Amino acid sequence: MEATGRATEPKGAALSLQSTSDPGRTTGAVTARLSATPFRGRRVTLAGELLASGSGGRGALLIRADAGPTVAVALENSLAEPVRPEHGWSARSVSIPVPDNATVLAFGILLQGGGNVSARGVRLETGGRFAGLPISEPAKRVLDEAISVVKKNALRRDSINWKVIEPQVRTLAAGARRPSEAYAAIQWLLTQVEDIHSYFVPATGVREFWSAGGQDLPVVRALPDGVGYISAPGYAGGDLDTNRAYARRVHASLNATAPAAPCGFVVDLRGNSGGNLWPMLAGLKPFLGNERLGTFGDPSGPSPSWITGSTVGVAPPETLKGLEAVRIAVLTGPRTVGAGEAVTIAFRGRLQTRSFGQPTGGPSTDTSTFALSDGATILLTTATMADRTGKRYGARVEPDELIVAPVEPRDGQDPTLSAAVLWLKQGPPCTGR
Repeated sequence: MEATGRATEPKGAALSLQSTSDPGRTTGAVTARLSATPFRGRRVTLAGELLASGSGGRGALLIRADAGPTVAVALENSLAEPVRPEHGWSARSVSIPVPDNATVLAFGILLQGGGNVSARGVRLETGGRFAGLPISEPAKRVLDEAISVVKKNALRRDSINWKVIEPQVRTLAAGARRPSEAYAAIQWLLTQVEDIHSYFVPATGVREFWSAGGQDLPVVRALPDGVGYISAPGYAGGDLDTNRAYARRVHASLNATAPAAPCGFVVDLRGNSGGNLWPMLAGLKPFLGNERLGTFGDPSGPSPSWITGSTVGVAPPETLKGLEAVRIAVLTGPRTVGAGEAVTIAFRGRLQTRSFGQPTGGPSTDTSTFALSDGATILLTTATMADRTGKRYGARVEPDELIVAPVEPRDGQDPTLSAAVLWLKQGPPCTGR
């Protein structure tokens, strides 16, 4: 990302933000920062006009209140109603209540995708104090639902001091007339559950959220010297027929490549940003067989074991039976997150398997989805991942062999892949190749 323009005045600022990297993965923001002291206890609105241009870019306003250098205590953006290139200049606004412990107020613009986004007439509008103001019944209903969901289901719910936290949540929502005006209080609540995996989707953004996940199929090919390679990116397919088609495509690609890979396979998860675990496991079933691969555990106990194909239900062709015993080198890195970490853990405890690269992004936990009555959704961390041996994670997953190298291969050099291939070639039946 490259940011240009000026974002230092709270009224009438002009901003622009341009993507300089892969449009499929680009997210960035440019913000101004002010002392939050004058705004404490008040609702603050950020308003302005946005213009997006270029390839696939989505622009939004962003406002955040921080307590200290890294802790966001209230945040909101307008990505639920993104500004796209075809919209032209479009007005947007977002608001948050500023908690009494906020020290910094940050505001600006956000870009997802390629191209660039500009803003004009960016201004802050300060409302009255919200403490003690009545909350409307529709807003209170949604707030009550959210508090109940977190109280009953959050992984670390027993460590939350509800006598302190709940009144603070309700104070932040004071004066809300619409459910959307209680969202910032709900988002603040999710910052108190002591994890980095829980998040909130506004009602107007749910459809786009569920359609925004990656749909890329794994890339399967033969490398030199009898080694196979499969790159498995994140996959967010939810339709059963689509997931079954995904698994069959992976099996067909493996079937075509396996004869040229007697030394084993590299399973590259470095770009696996998560999504739906079950089609990923179904596609990799030729390597994993019918073993119990892991569980999600919460304070009440572990979930049923992960078994490949138990949800998607696609059996690999018999010609792939031999892959259950081949050597497998698993590659991980900081972009291996969510379901990508679950796939990583599914290979832990498998014979003839070793992992290479850098630690995963963490926190190797599982989220459950809870819909609120106005259509908004909470994705709440409810469990930690455990492997087939019972070892629990809940943080970054460390590789067996740490490779200090750039996350992205440079100049055709990929030390992580090279180390994995060397290990595969050192084992039978490939010793000495």
